[in-house]
Amino acid sequence: MVTRRNQFGADWNTSSIVTLIDDSEVRLQDLYRSGQEWEVSPAGRKMAREDFDAALRHQVSGVVPPENVSEKLDSAASRDRFVGAVRAFDAEHSLLYGKESAPLTKVPDEVRTFLGVQQASVTDKLLRSSEEKSFFSDKMQELREIIRQMPETYETDGKPDSERPVSLRYFGPNGAQWFIIEKDRGDPENEGHGPTVPGLPDQTQAFGLADLGMGYPELGYINIPEITRAGAELDYHFTPATLLEIKREHYPDRLPPEQRPEDLRKEQALQEYQAFYAQLSEREEKLVTEVRERSGRLAPADFHGFSDMMRDFSKRVDDTFGIIREGENRGASAPELRLAQALATEDISGLPAVNTAREQARRLGERFHDLDKEVRASFKARLKEHGKALLESSTPREPREIVLATYWKHGIEVSPDNPMIGKLTDAIRDKDLKAMIGLIGYNSQNPASEEAFSRVTGIKMEKTQSGRVAQLQEWAGVEKVQALTESHAAAKQEREAQSLKNGMTKAWDDLKGLRVQVGDQVVNGQEYVALKVAKGQDRVTSGKSGAATTYHLVNEQGEYSSVKDVRFTAFAKRVLVMNADGNVRNALEQAGIAHGMALEVTQKSAIELQKEQKKPDTAPELPGKNAYEQKFEARKERYRARAEKLRGLAKSRLDQARRMADVIPFGQPILVGHHSEKSDRKFRERIHQNFGKGFDLLKQAEHYERRAKGVNDYAISADDPDAVKKLTARVETLKTAQERMKAANAAIRNHEKNGPEAQQAALEGLGFKPEQAKSLLTPDVMGTVGFASYSLSNNNANIKRLEARIQTLEKARKLEDRETQYAWGSVRENKEINRIQFRFDGKPEEEVRNLMKSSGFRWAPSESAWQRQWTGNAVYAARDVIKKLDERMPPEQMVAAPESAPTPDIASAQKVDREPNLRDPSAALEAAIKDRDGTWHNLSAYEKDRVLVGTLQRLNAETGNYEKVPVEFCPGGVGGLQARAHFPDGSRLRVSLSRSNPSEIQSSRVDVRVYGEKQDMDGKVTLTQIHEHPGRLRANEALQKIPDHREGKVIKQALGVDPKMLNPQPSREAQKAPDKVREQRQGVEI
Repeated sequence: MVTRRNQFGADWNTSSIVTLIDDSEVRLQDLYRSGQEWEVSPAGRKMAREDFDAALRHQVSGVVPPENVSEKLDSAASRDRFVGAVRAFDAEHSLLYGKESAPLTKVPDEVRTFLGVQQASVTDKLLRSSEEKSFFSDKMQELREIIRQMPETYETDGKPDSERPVSLRYFGPNGAQWFIIEKDRGDPENEGHGPTVPGLPDQTQAFGLADLGMGYPELGYINIPEITRAGAELDYHFTPATLLEIKREHYPDRLPPEQRPEDLRKEQALQEYQAFYAQLSEREEKLVTEVRERSGRLAPADFHGFSDMMRDFSKRVDDTFGIIREGENRGASAPELRLAQALATEDISGLPAVNTAREQARRLGERFHDLDKEVRASFKARLKEHGKALLESSTPREPREIVLATYWKHGIEVSPDNPMIGKLTDAIRDKDLKAMIGLIGYNSQNPASEEAFSRVTGIKMEKTQSGRVAQLQEWAGVEKVQALTESHAAAKQEREAQSLKNGMTKAWDDLKGLRVQVGDQVVNGQEYVALKVAKGQDRVTSGKSGAATTYHLVNEQGEYSSVKDVRFTAFAKRVLVMNADGNVRNALEQAGIAHGMALEVTQKSAIELQKEQKKPDTAPELPGKNAYEQKFEARKERYRARAEKLRGLAKSRLDQARRMADVIPFGQPILVGHHSEKSDRKFRERIHQNFGKGFDLLKQAEHYERRAKGVNDYAISADDPDAVKKLTARVETLKTAQERMKAANAAIRNHEKNGPEAQQAALEGLGFKPEQAKSLLTPDVMGTVGFASYSLSNNNANIKRLEARIQTLEKARKLEDRETQYAWGSVRENKEINRIQFRFDGKPEEEVRNLMKSSGFRWAPSESAWQRQWTGNAVYAARDVIKKLDERMPPEQMVAAPESAPTPDIASAQKVDREPNLRDPSAALEAAIKDRDGTWHNLSAYEKDRVLVGTLQRLNAETGNYEKVPVEFCPGGVGGLQARAHFPDGSRLRVSLSRSNPSEIQSSRVDVRVYGEKQDMDGKVTLTQIHEHPGRLRANEALQKIPDHREGKVIKQALGVDPKMLNPQPSREAQKAPDKVREQRQGVEI
């Protein structure tokens, strides 16, 4: 719908849209433009305009959706009437059925009323005889269509300029022009009787934008005959546009700033910006003069007047610079903001005008700053003179008046009702020694308070701190001094006691993070202490172990226990500080720790106690909840406790900030230039920091409260020992619901013929509540009653999913805890905590750590392992990690040097060989080891006289040549085989062959390790492993082809390793474990 009253989705200006009526094409725009009633045959009745619209919509099936088609033409008779109506319309208006219109030979009547007499006459001649008559014919038809669709009077009222169409333009002498928006609606009574064209409205006036050539257009009524007689002509080349487009093209200056063209808007914004700063100096001089005159009229102690003057001065400065004081742009410069909005796509900071204005504003700001200091200094100087004059005149008689005048003498701007005055006078009256020592005893930076005290009491204060304190003590009296001393002692004792309690509490809490092995159990530090105290070792003693001091828990028989950990040591020290006898119970009770009282009843065996306190951070055991559920409850409690603690800290911070803020009187400014300025600024900064820290702590408390609410205790985890039981109960609940839904649907179907009342009764008989039954009988959006089929299928799918999970968990319970060793570390499937754990000899490289993280494994400090919950996905991830870690190790059959493996001497091989067949001389055992510098050491060994001999080869980094030295293996002192290698550069290496630890996944293999050998001055030999990962001794391809080779026999006799394990992949490919063992190796199957 793009034009008004258009029911067909097309623009009426398009004359090519046709419809098929009575096997003929009819232009829609011609069919639609008659407001008359049509004679319909053969019925002989009238069809109104709206009925004709509906009938026509029915025929235009290719444009109008079927649901909008009128129902009036459903029958064949109705269609016949419609055809008759179209024929009557054709007979009256000569519609063209599929034909092009003939060229015009005169100006159409609709257009003639908008032309002057002379212009119409010339156009008629051009239509008949001109070579361009085709152009003028098309132009007249175009103008006729434009005039037909032109809005009538008042139709565009209230619309914005962007929606008001300008259809015609007249141009006249002296640059005058008129833009026509609305045509004359006409006079119904006199229509067709005017002097122009009978049968058409008399176009005597129109509505539009009139410009008489002076550049100031106005909207109003335009008399067309009058302007055409004055020489105005209709512009045949004008293209219709909106009123906003006309104004932008011809009158951009008359538009609001936001509607002006971009270039003009930028230029005007820059001019306004420059004009604002051009008047800045004038505004500056005016403000400076007013402030100085007002300052001179102020009384010496008129603080309210001075405060009002400075406040007004601040506002006037903002007005001078155009600073916005309120709203979202508060603090911004209004001229720069307007300029930035006009130049939205440009950076105004690079404009010369902006840089000049900013430099001018900077200089002016410095002058205003100097004026501020000048006014304040002048007011303070007059205040000092006033205070000094008051003290010299002896007018002040009361202590309050004396203190106030003294403060004024020192330039302190305090009003008579300032709390500072009352605080000092009350302290002098009550002989408050504590307050006075804080004001002028220990503090020598308050000369005003010191002089006020001297003037009121007559005591001239000494210059030293000790002298001032002694004077104040003598002035206050012995009782006040003794009371203050006792108060200080009590406060100090309370602080020390609280410090001891806090230290004891912290040391006890730190024990939670300590893990101690007790028998076959691991307990935390608190549980360990409780266990030992329950057995009688309830006293802490210390002793010497060399130069170090050690701490123990001992009993009366002298039996002691100790833990070598700084946390246990800190706890033992705190116990000795709290209790001189080292009694643990008494120390905990003195610190107010509730656990200390519970130790009296902990008289259970170690195993029972460890079972009850197995989890370090669990809450007291709750009835009906297992350890896993208690862990969730404990987690919630920890989060809640943490949130509560943080809220307490936040409250403490905020209260402290408020107390500090209450010290400063409301509206009290910083005394610039006063000796207290620096400390006052720091004091206010501490207030700000305390408020900020308090609000930060509140945010942290809210974070932990959300985490406590987010603990999911509905989900059933595989870590839960009752997971199978809970899942089984949930499955039974779902099965019950499934049967109930089926029964409800069956009842609805069986009683469908008996009506809704019978269905309602049947559902209530099955146990449904009346409102539930009514809801089931209400059709949903698809018209379905009862439970939808997808509800049944989804519920059934959940049942199957949970049953499959139960089978998986039951299968996982049968798996055994096992650990498998690899060259890079070990993998443990820890059944006890339901985790798959990776352990490395040291801290793995960053690439390995990233691999573990990307595979879902996380570092657990409590287990010293990278672990993940033992699930099917975790098993697959672990296999992938193992594969990638193996790939990082040296290739099983790769030799790093370019030379081939060392070949034993053929003659000696034939000499030793007792076999009838000729042995391949390249057959040998090989291994490749990469040291920490990246240098490969390649070992090649073969059997000779029942001993393994061979060569060790490496690359010399200095010469770039490969060095090869002989080696001969012999039994080592601690088991295995060892050989020495002496290289030409003097370096000595020792090669060790040892048996790896077996596992259920693979049997033992032969590990190869290389050590650097060094000897000190005393002849002591030190061995240092030169690599991070051991190598594997493998049989090369030539040796694998020899059955029952001699090298394998030597290895089996010396190390007890099956010769088959010397083949490259014996454990994963060659050896197939039984089904049961393979199932355990793979873990939980998916």
